[in-house]
Amino acid sequence: MTRCLLLSGAALVATILFVSAPVAAPKVAPRAATLYLRGGGEAIKAVEAVLREALGARAGVTFRRLETLMEPSTSKTTAAKKALLRVSAAEESLTKRTAKEALVELLDSVSELERHFDVVGAGVQFRAGYVQALGTLSKAYFLMGKREDARRVLSWAVSMDSEFSHDAGRFPKKMKGLFETAHFLAQELGAKKAEIRADPEDAEIWIDGHPKGRSPLLVDLPRGRHLVALRRLGYTSKTVSLELDSDDEVQRMRVKLTPLEGQPLVRLDRALEEARLGRAQAAQQRALELLGVQLIVFGQVVATKAGSFLELYAVGQERGAGRARGRLASPAAAESVLAALFAVPKSGEELPPSGPGFFARMTRSRYFWPVVIGVAGAAAVATVVVATSESTDSRRRLVPILPLLGF
Repeated sequence: MTRCLLLSGAALVATILFVSAPVAAPKVAPRAATLYLRGGGEAIKAVEAVLREALGARAGVTFRRLETLMEPSTSKTTAAKKALLRVSAAEESLTKRTAKEALVELLDSVSELERHFDVVGAGVQFRAGYVQALGTLSKAYFLMGKREDARRVLSWAVSMDSEFSHDAGRFPKKMKGLFETAHFLAQELGAKKAEIRADPEDAEIWIDGHPKGRSPLLVDLPRGRHLVALRRLGYTSKTVSLELDSDDEVQRMRVKLTPLEGQPLVRLDRALEEARLGRAQAAQQRALELLGVQLIVFGQVVATKAGSFLELYAVGQERGAGRARGRLASPAAAESVLAALFAVPKSGEELPPSGPGFFARMTRSRYFWPVVIGVAGAAAVATVVVATSESTDSRRRLVPILPLLGF
């Protein structure tokens, strides 16, 4: 009987060790991730690019810019493509007889492109398409006999693209003089200072499809008409036209931006506070449902007497809430803080075996209790069998409980 009990106990211990043995942690990486750095200033700007690149380089992570998540650009890109197709169709049928009908379509298409220039203007092909659309519009005015309107629109195209010139296969021969005049005036009039402000400030400014800085901005621009696109996180991006024709030394403009519907920045700030307090579920509900990503990394730079520190908080469906803090001696140091935050490795790296402690693994295993009950039952049955087979006295003592054990 003693041998049976020892064997049963050994079998139970071996089984427990088997079902609770540590396994290598899987490389769980979210499919989509994004980054939200709260605050402004040079410290935030210095580390933002480094963190974005590091986040995008993590294994299995597709980095998505927060701006595109808040204000999707797909609809604007689609509308701009359709506008360019309408311009091409109008130009193919453009003659003196059809110029009046085509003019309405061209004006509408050019206006459509300008409304979405904050998104499509950064693309080289779209920017070139817009310049060509201005050339087609100028051609329509010329065919209708409106030379002044044709010259005005042509000057817009030249101010945006100084290489835009007369094409004999596309434009009437008599329009060559208008091209020469537009180029001459662009060179002779020279540049002019423009001050561009936004409400609220710190908006990203693109002029004619090229990044120029953030508001408030003082910049030298060629005289003429320019398209100014303003973007700010949490606000609807906007494109306005700027005509540099006044006699003032500095021409000023101010653009008011409209907050996005639902105040997503306010919700993100609240989610960041939840993450800082360790409330992963609340932060996940606020941020992940808002953005539709599996992982969001919050960050902010905290200035202390000992220097600047970068605080990062990660909230995701697969990792709960994580946090890391490190001294920000240089922008590159931000990557080490990010690396300490993540459970996923960089591309090509393997995770070492890790996981909960022994007893936690043992009790969490789905096989633990079934195995324990099975082994204990087998040990009890074996004990009863051995005991009843050794002596008459043992059998007599166990008679009252044999029916309970199935005998």
